Amino acid sequence: MKILIAPYGQDLKNLYLQRMAEAIKLAFDRVEIKPLGIYRNFFRNRDADVVWLNWFENFAKRSQLKQLLIKVIKLLTLKVLGMRIVSTFHNRQQHDTEGTLIERLGFYLTFRFSDCIIILSDESRGIISECIGKSSARKCVLVPHPSYDCLPKQYPEQPEQFRILFFGLLRPYKNIELVIEMAKQFPDISFTIAGEPTNETYEQLLKEKTTGVKNITLIPHFLSEEEIDNLIDGHTLLLLPYNIKSSLNSGVVIHGLCKRINVIVPEIGTVKQLRNKEDVFSYKYEKPEEHSKALAKTIQEAYNLYTNDYPEFVNRITRLNQEMNNYQSPERISTYIKRAFE
Repeated sequence: MKILIAPYGQDLKNLYLQRMAEAIKLAFDRVEIKPLGIYRNFFRNRDADVVWLNWFENFAKRSQLKQLLIKVIKLLTLKVLGMRIVSTFHNRQQHDTEGTLIERLGFYLTFRFSDCIIILSDESRGIISECIGKSSARKCVLVPHPSYDCLPKQYPEQPEQFRILFFGLLRPYKNIELVIEMAKQFPDISFTIAGEPTNETYEQLLKEKTTGVKNITLIPHFLSEEEIDNLIDGHTLLLLPYNIKSSLNSGVVIHGLCKRINVIVPEIGTVKQLRNKEDVFSYKYEKPEEHSKALAKTIQEAYNLYTNDYPEFVNRITRLNQEMNNYQSPERISTYIKRAFE
């Protein structure tokens, strides 16, 4: 079997795709995996059996009509060549987007053309049914997000200073300003915001917003895997105040659980899919103005447990970490793969 993956390649460092590629190789005795690439490379591999698309429905902000036409031509070409199209449904909508007609049409066509839709959580099935149609929902195959291979965080016998970490690409849609607001509400807790800003303007804005907030450390640069590991090892809790309008699944949540650090995150699809979801410090909100209050309440809950029942604080993340290792390793995920790719 030959599988073309987009995006994929030697320079791609996306851990989700890397771990899924491992699972694919475990699922099939003989499999050749190559990047879909540009047309020259694409036609060189036109004997491929499957094309697996990720984030294909996303658009850059400029020349969207041209992008849409190119995407439609690619999808039609794949159909004509008789390749099986598999697309992964990652989130409700593209992050940091205006939801233009072209973006919505691209979203619809991507999953309508697909022969199989990989979903990372059961909640996705209902969204596909509502947005694309019931016939498309019947094409959905649940393939949970694979775990990451990383050394788990070790906890001392006694609690140390309570420190909260936000890491990842620094983008406005990630509610980083809300992290700054929480730091002001909890002056006795240390906060770290780390990652590469979307541009110099946004970096300067974050520097201005954190100036004078003594319990915030801002690290505005690209983080290596080693830096991420060191940051997690030096903090108590991972804070991910996602926008539920667009967020449905999160590889960062999976990374945190595999690294064995407790996570504060809205009750998105990734959380609902967990067997031990009650061990996650998750919260709900419906309107943006409710987010701050719900988040502050959850931070206080986590801090109280850490202070008053430290062994249970550690046990919660230990159970979640064991779940990742037992149920979402590439070996286990490989058992789901065949239904999607065959």
